Amino acid sequence: MCGKLISTVFFLLAIFVLVNAQLKWRLEDDGQSVAPTRRRDAGLGYEPESNVLVLFGGKDINNKHLDDTWIYSIYSGRWRNATSTDRPPARRSFVYGSVGKRFFIATGEGKPLLNDIWEFNFTSESWKQLPQKTCDTESQIPQPRYGGAGGIHPDSDQLYVSLGFGKVRYFDTFVYNISKKCWKEVTSGASNVYNPSYPHARCLHGGAMTDKNELVIFGGCLGGGGVAGPCPTGDTWMLRKDTRGDMKWTEMEYCPLPRIYTTMAKLPSPSRKAVLYGGVEKSKQVLTTSEIPPNEIAIFDSLSKTWTLKQTQEKNSPDRRASAVMVTVKEGIYMFGGVSMESGGLMNDLWLLEGDADKSPTLDTCNRLFINHIAVHGILMFLGWGVFLQLGAFVAMYCRGSSSTWFRFHFGLQTFGLLLSLAGLVFAVLSVDIFKTHFTQAHSVIGLIVMIVGCLQPLNAVFRPHISKVKTIKRRVWEFFHKNLGRIVLPLATVNITLGMFVGVVPRPIWIAWVVYWAVLAFMCILAELCKMRRVKE
Repeated sequence: MCGKLISTVFFLLAIFVLVNAQLKWRLEDDGQSVAPTRRRDAGLGYEPESNVLVLFGGKDINNKHLDDTWIYSIYSGRWRNATSTDRPPARRSFVYGSVGKRFFIATGEGKPLLNDIWEFNFTSESWKQLPQKTCDTESQIPQPRYGGAGGIHPDSDQLYVSLGFGKVRYFDTFVYNISKKCWKEVTSGASNVYNPSYPHARCLHGGAMTDKNELVIFGGCLGGGGVAGPCPTGDTWMLRKDTRGDMKWTEMEYCPLPRIYTTMAKLPSPSRKAVLYGGVEKSKQVLTTSEIPPNEIAIFDSLSKTWTLKQTQEKNSPDRRASAVMVTVKEGIYMFGGVSMESGGLMNDLWLLEGDADKSPTLDTCNRLFINHIAVHGILMFLGWGVFLQLGAFVAMYCRGSSSTWFRFHFGLQTFGLLLSLAGLVFAVLSVDIFKTHFTQAHSVIGLIVMIVGCLQPLNAVFRPHISKVKTIKRRVWEFFHKNLGRIVLPLATVNITLGMFVGVVPRPIWIAWVVYWAVLAFMCILAELCKMRRVKE
């Protein structure tokens, strides 16, 4: 009897320890007393010796850019205003990070856009602007921008600023060396949306330093600003040094739902894991999507290069939100403010995420519903130009006979394929209409040419001279143009579908399916051509 009682007590104790060790949110300050005003897109830093947080900037409920500085004592649980006369210009959506007794901010949306860098000293509680110079003759200073990602690792002296939006969306990544007080461009901005080894230019994405010289970014908005792509997107990239010592981007697996205005922060040492929380999964470009669960925490492991979706304890959880700011401390990760996805209002509450991610429940799957205009456009264009119009041409080339059956198949396949393509064109226009950037990329220009030629083909077929025992000159001329336009436009459409897959940032399985599909189609064409040559010879 006594043994059973002891076993039960140990079992209950083990359950209690396990549950208590799971990831959970704890409200540190509700913002009701002395606290920063409600805001979004601010910056948050941490000083471990004094165990304090520093908050700067953001945007308030009146859409005003802020320039105030606040200190939060973790020991006392209280905020105090530490705004000084000499301070950075007001801004929001900037890159920030802290190391030792210093907190850094760079770039941001102010009036005008900013590319400056400032240092806050925790000891003197004062700001100073750092020099704007380059570390070498080949580098340059970042263009004014906002919505970038980056930060500084606690064991490093280099602040990363990656991508973002200004006059255009940027491809480049910069590092500010705090010791030498100079900028260095570590990845070039001379890229394009068709480069598979480089992330698309974007803004409003999440980012975190998982190690010294190791930056992970997720999601963001790829459309507009001179580029094209999904907004939001769900791709993950990691920037780190390769074997030659050069900084190199590598694309990681897909998992969390696409989103913008998300927040990332490194888990406490010694892990090389980053937490992704919140964000906005909907936009005018999105047709339908699952919602981000309010108790979901996505964790990226830079060692295994994998995502896992973890579930926090639902009791006492914060409102699901976007545009919050987070910073890593010894006990976990602090989060402040943002936009509530439930009420739509700004917040000024302070939360602590604590617990062991490995002991927290794992959500079932990464595969969730997300369909946007670009996906529908791509599917329709693949079916139209990649399947039905290709098969229609195949029938005309290899299935001719004495009866007119082949022609009926050819006409039906071409007509249906063209109708699908016209529907795909509508979704293409809708996908970029929110950015007002129609036909600015090679993919869209080639697509427009392909569609014009595609629509001319059935029109010139209406006026074709009827065939007779002896082909007339008019018939020969018509056949020359009709056949050769088809031979030109179909390969061009295939190339453009491939370019569109780069623009749409499709996952690797779709690329594999596309290559396999064309391998099968090419095999069919070669086989049909050999059979045709054999019939002619006989």
